[in-house]
Amino acid sequence: MPFHSDCALVHELDESGWVKVLDAGSALLALELRQLGGAFAVPAASGGALDRFAAPLHYYGVGMAAEATEHDLEAVRPAIQPYLTGFTAPNFVDHFQQPQRTHDDETRVRVERVRRVVAPTGLFAGDVEAVV
Repeated sequence: MPFHSDCALVHELDESGWVKVLDAGSALLALELRQLGGAFAVPAASGGALDRFAAPLHYYGVGMAAEATEHDLEAVRPAIQPYLTGFTAPNFVDHFQQPQRTHDDETRVRVERVRRVVAPTGLFAGDVEAVV
């Protein structure tokens, strides 16, 4: 089914943050704040460009492709803004207009070096960034 979504890695929310976020997304099919930490926060022994998430929560909002969904996603974003880490989990990114960043600067440089070798024609896009 066609859908619209938004996502971000977020810090812990205080009580007023929870209320604002949950009140903003009434037309969404799902508004999730998934718990991370634990094994998600532990670096992998074998390494990797994205081997852990340094955030306690992952926000994901999704709804049917409709104007009401777009409106609610736009309402949730400012409600969750004070808690954003500035990063996201790349497998939840729906479109390139979403504020997002997957890697810190050091990791991004390493990933781009690998991309230039394995995909010199630019088949794989770089990390998407925008001001969050």
